[in-house]
Amino acid sequence: MHCFLHIGTEKTATTTLQAFFHHRRAELADQGVLYTRAAGETNNWRLALAAYDDDRNDDRSGEAGVEGPASRERFRRQLTDELGAETEAARAAGLGSVLFSSEHLHSRLRRPEELERLARVLSALGVTETTVIVYLREQASLAASLHSTLVKHGARSLHPPPPSDVYFRHVCDHRATVERFESVFGSGNVVPRLFESAALVNGSIIEDLLHVVGVEVDASIVERGDGDGDLNRSLSASELEVLSRVNEQLPYAIDGALNPARVGLVRRLEGWSVGPGYRLPAGRAARYREAFAASNDWVRQRFFPERENLFAAAQTDDDKATSAYRDFDGIASLIVDLWTELQRSKGVEADTTASDTVRTVLASGLFDPHFYLEQNRGVARNGINPLGHYLRHGGREGRAASPDFDSAQYLAQHPDVAASGENPLVHYLKSLGKLD
Repeated sequence: MHCFLHIGTEKTATTTLQAFFHHRRAELADQGVLYTRAAGETNNWRLALAAYDDDRNDDRSGEAGVEGPASRERFRRQLTDELGAETEAARAAGLGSVLFSSEHLHSRLRRPEELERLARVLSALGVTETTVIVYLREQASLAASLHSTLVKHGARSLHPPPPSDVYFRHVCDHRATVERFESVFGSGNVVPRLFESAALVNGSIIEDLLHVVGVEVDASIVERGDGDGDLNRSLSASELEVLSRVNEQLPYAIDGALNPARVGLVRRLEGWSVGPGYRLPAGRAARYREAFAASNDWVRQRFFPERENLFAAAQTDDDKATSAYRDFDGIASLIVDLWTELQRSKGVEADTTASDTVRTVLASGLFDPHFYLEQNRGVARNGINPLGHYLRHGGREGRAASPDFDSAQYLAQHPDVAASGENPLVHYLKSLGKLD
């Protein structure tokens, strides 16, 4: 079986791609491509987790209940068995390829030993050939987008770190990425693509990846508009600066769990945003471009010799772009006061005082407020708290809590839960002993 391994990188529309693969599973299968469920319903992060070193411990490990070497090995065996059953059934049905997609395969698998472990997992599934697909983004733009995401998730910094930062360097050094994956999967088996509209097939990230995989693109699989919207919207430089100060006054997380009072805030700010999206100040952008110039030229000469530069020239913020108004602390305080009052009017305090349920659901990682609002536009449009809506109505109506928890499927598998009207995610967490 031929494996296509889409590894991101971070901030290259992976959310859009994975949502497409999730919703077009049947159409992909019709063209001979399996998009598995066992590795993750939408984002196949469980495959990356199976390749972790035994002593690693992070948020995804906790989400999967992996707490040490013994439980990690059990997780690997279980995942391999589940994926093996899926791939065997796919082969029996005549499918010749399997597609995995997760940016974690790039951002979190940093050591050659972890990639070698990944290759062994794939080999155990009967994979005989692997093609690694990686989308490369211009580094100043990439760093700006990473910074924006970090602030949305509680960071309080005003700008990204310098390019020498370990994590940012790992994500931005494209030559190192290519060489690391080639060292395990073989020279010629890594296919870099440029994350620029002009370089994509028909300007579409979805059509571009399907082209690489060999899927014929027609109206049955790609409807015009698929992937045109950005599921991760941008905030401007001033808006991000305000949000960083909101993060100081209204923390994103408390004791490792999402602060219930923060649910929906970022999405609402994105709806208010007037743009343009945050870009690095000119001086910092220049430092990023200089730091990775040699890396980019190596990739250009190897894979894109027809191009004068690997990436087209990118626009940057002027260093004075955010200096016109500086009372950001005052604006942040106003937002916190207004948002807290709005949440109180919607009964969020009642939900948070029922705290065991609310905090456990949030800590599980199986409820994604951004995903829920994206899938339920009426909830977003009316400013309804997404978690409150899901717990009171959405769950028993079969609305998905996140890409990794399909309420409708759970209710179909547990008709007694459907008949009782109990929230399916709450029932699932009770079955794990995480709720009374």
